Parts: sequence; C-alpha cells; structure tokens
Amino acid sequence: MDREHKVKVYADSYLQDFSTRTTIKINKILKKPADFPEDQKELTIIEPVSLHEGEKFTVGNYIELQKDEPSVIFLMKNSFGDYSLVNDNLGKIMLTDEEPKAPLQTLTKSELSEYNTFRNSVLEKYGLHEQQ
Repeated sequence: MDREHKVKVYADSYLQDFSTRTTIKINKILKKPADFPEDQKELTIIEPVSLHEGEKFTVGNYIELQKDEPSVIFLMKNSFGDYSLVNDNLGKIMLTDEEPKAPLQTLTKSELSEYNTFRNSVLEKYGLHEQQ
C-alpha cells in the first residue's frame, strides 16, 4: 500500500487542507459504476488523514486503511475524478477479526458500536461472513 501525504498550509503556517492518496489493491468488486473497469487491480483513493512535521492529522477520528488488512470499502468519485471513502470510518469494513484491532480501540464506545452494527450488516448483505 503506497501513501502520498498532501498538506496545504497558509502563509502563516496554519494548516489549510490535508489528505493522503493511498494506492490500494482490488481483490474483488462487489458493485461498481458502469464506467469502472471490471479487471482493474489497483486504485488510488483519497483518505482524510495525513502527516505533517511529524504530527498526524485526521478528520473525525478517521482511522486509515491498514496494510494487508482485507476490507470492503465504499467509494465515491469526486468532481476532480478522484475516489474517496464515503462516510469515513463507516466507509471501510475490515473482513478479519470480530475483535477491534488497536486502531479501532481509539473509537468511542458509541462509534465502535455503530461500526460493528454496520460491519455486520455489510458482511450479511454481501455474503462475506464465510470469508473471515
């Protein structure tokens, strides 16, 4: 998983905007727009997280995708033609482990409950329980 951190700062050094362009591997496409190639194996997406001068910045407690962690991700193409996650942490569902890994432990109890409820509904809807 390749990552390219993008940070824009104002002239007075205050943070203006940030994101990370992450190249992901595609194992299987569950649903796609008509113009998305069926055989595409990689895609660069935008995540709402970045590093700047040794500090990590995120939007809304977002936890970045983890290397070698199979996930279902929900993407939307923006007006610039780039794909980004829909609904931040609920836009990516880990396929392994019922127990939250270290990054998920940073979520509040309410956020973790919402994530687990949504995760179970996604696994059920797409028949992914058996892949765990």
